[in-house]
Amino acid sequence: MKPDSAPSERLTSEPLNLLPQYRQKWLQFAWSTESIDQATAIEAIDAMYGRAKLEPPQIEFCANPLELRERVEFYLERDPEGLRQPWYYLLYSCWSEIRKRLDRPLWTNLYEHMGGELFDDLSQQLRDPLEKQLQRQWGTISHELGLHWHRGLEATLWEVMQYPTWLISNGALIDFCVTELGYTWQEEDWLIERGNTCDQEQWPLMQTIAAQVGWVVPLKQMCWVCDRPHKWAFDSAGQLHGQREPAIEYSGGFQVYAYHGLWLDDRFRKKPPSQWQPIWLCSRPNPPYERMIIQEIGYARLCQEYKIKIVDTWQNHTLLWFPLGGGRKVYLLKTVDEATGTNQYVEVPALTSVRAAIAWVNEQTGKE
Repeated sequence: MKPDSAPSERLTSEPLNLLPQYRQKWLQFAWSTESIDQATAIEAIDAMYGRAKLEPPQIEFCANPLELRERVEFYLERDPEGLRQPWYYLLYSCWSEIRKRLDRPLWTNLYEHMGGELFDDLSQQLRDPLEKQLQRQWGTISHELGLHWHRGLEATLWEVMQYPTWLISNGALIDFCVTELGYTWQEEDWLIERGNTCDQEQWPLMQTIAAQVGWVVPLKQMCWVCDRPHKWAFDSAGQLHGQREPAIEYSGGFQVYAYHGLWLDDRFRKKPPSQWQPIWLCSRPNPPYERMIIQEIGYARLCQEYKIKIVDTWQNHTLLWFPLGGGRKVYLLKTVDEATGTNQYVEVPALTSVRAAIAWVNEQTGKE
């Protein structure tokens, strides 16, 4: 992969201003709600296996991630290929062979020609934020699937099912470098010796797999493709979010509920925040959930309906605390506005007197 001129000379502010467009372009591939075109997927998967010197697999299409997980687990338990290999080896080895001949050579060529400093700089601006955003979404889906990173087969599936998101984030950076910086695929002896060979068909195939096939789990003789959801819902920050409705919805009844990127369990799904219970704060420690509950219920309602303990009072101020799970506490300075009679609340550290709490608040706000 070689540019017409040195990368440092071509990397002006003009192409850099286009980075958000490429991030959004490839996010749209990940967020598509169009059903997978099975003919296109079969053709691309056969080509992908061919590059890895594997025979075309039997391909099964799944309506949603839960169906995909169940089919993969059932297949591995039966071991129909008679390989008698550990399931983690079967899952990792096929993807490893495919990526060795699909995106990794493109990635390595790009790094070698651009140089580490420029490559890392572009990665930090384009690839890394995209990958983090997609991984947060995958984390929300994996909660719904009940996959846990530390549990045997579940841990392997948890990782393998992330691979397609890496193709999206890698693809965005390669797309930018090819389109805006003029990189083209060229064979060079010193790269061939390292096994980092590329050809004109490699990049279009990677684009097709990432953008039109999407979520795929390959084994040597079998490959599963998950259809896309027919609904995504986000907040203004691009985080998964639905108010009493699914943030992600697939065919077959698979739904994911989320609150500003945080996966929701059954307690929160279809109840408005006005019906959330302060007592939920005493369940097992979970800071993100605790912050969500406190933010939605509000300090005023917590102080009315929850078990609070007064630490100190002085004039129109009260220092109090309420409990969280695991024996932790949240301290508040409550102040009654003398003109309106309304209550104002400020969260403060674990202090023992109102005056100390007032001094801390004044220090934080710059007041005398």
